[in-house]
Amino acid sequence: MKIVFLIANIDTQTGGMERQALQLAAVLKKRDHQVFFISPTYTDVWRRQKLSLFGRIEGIRVVRIPFLKGCAFLNAGLYALFGVSLLVMLQGRYSVIHAHQIYTSGVVAGLAACVLRNKTVVVKNGAGNATGDIAVLKTLRGWRTLVNLINGCKATIVCVNEETRRESEKAGFKRVVTIPNGIDRQRYSLAGAGKKEALRAQLLEVQPEGDMVLFVGRLGPEKNVATLIKALSLVKHDCFLSIVGDGVLRKKLIDFAAHCGSAHKVVFAGASADVARWYRAADVFVLPSYSEGMPNVLLEAMASGLPVIASAIPSIQEIIDDGYNGLLFPPEDEQRLADQIDRILDNRAFSEQVTARALGCIEARFDFLRVAQQYEQIYLRKG
Repeated sequence: MKIVFLIANIDTQTGGMERQALQLAAVLKKRDHQVFFISPTYTDVWRRQKLSLFGRIEGIRVVRIPFLKGCAFLNAGLYALFGVSLLVMLQGRYSVIHAHQIYTSGVVAGLAACVLRNKTVVVKNGAGNATGDIAVLKTLRGWRTLVNLINGCKATIVCVNEETRRESEKAGFKRVVTIPNGIDRQRYSLAGAGKKEALRAQLLEVQPEGDMVLFVGRLGPEKNVATLIKALSLVKHDCFLSIVGDGVLRKKLIDFAAHCGSAHKVVFAGASADVARWYRAADVFVLPSYSEGMPNVLLEAMASGLPVIASAIPSIQEIIDDGYNGLLFPPEDEQRLADQIDRILDNRAFSEQVTARALGCIEARFDFLRVAQQYEQIYLRKG
């Protein structure tokens, strides 16, 4: 099949949505499908990465639309105008439009489908709850018209879990299915015996003593990293925290770690293009979020053989069975989080059992080959 992916800013890969799209495109390409991207990219990224209008990312073709920093309304207009124009101009190169994110690329796909009546349209709803696609969509004036626009082209809405499926159906979308995020297991592997220390020496300029607790993600309010920092001061086991990622709360979190007396035990590593090495270097992964869709970082950590601890929110509870393939805690309970970290680090036999079950879960439910096959069935749907 010939498929075009619509997605905002694929060149930065700042979030899970972009990484998922790129990995899915790669798997589909291996399965002899033709895939290319249409993607807006900020002009400063163009300059920094020396990009071109027609280029490639990890071997996949990309047609880029220029975006300007701080010009949200103008950028929305540019995406609608150039996105639809490109879809019309390049219509001979694809039979399927796969849009990632309802209120951005989904709208562009819906507009284009008003002209292109013979294309299959798929729109991914990648996140639920207060910061998810449906919540943001409902803040837009005339959002019900946008729902009708997307329904009008008989688009299939793909949700990553049952929570986002229920939200999508309640918002009025007609054709809704659930396909989880996937993991390319070849990208993630376990660290061999004695390899963690060597990896840490490569990754950390100054390495605190003890076992490594790891967080990977954007430093925004919904990630609840402050609770993790606070919990670190309550953990009895000798350990330190590595925070891999960047965001608007970085400075506040650095100050908060100092306020908690944990500054010497918290490493702010910044964003990393190779998070797989961080997973292999760590001893336990923690995701304390208030809100998630289907978090890539959680699946990546599980696939890397790391025991995982995560907040007990609906989307994560669809992945983690507490005490079986990971541990859960109430997202505002730092003492419970500290106890769960101690439970993993103090009991290696239990940790290994949890890890083995998590690897089995990844293979059974989230392997990208299985995910790609489900998308192929959706792409084949007509009318």
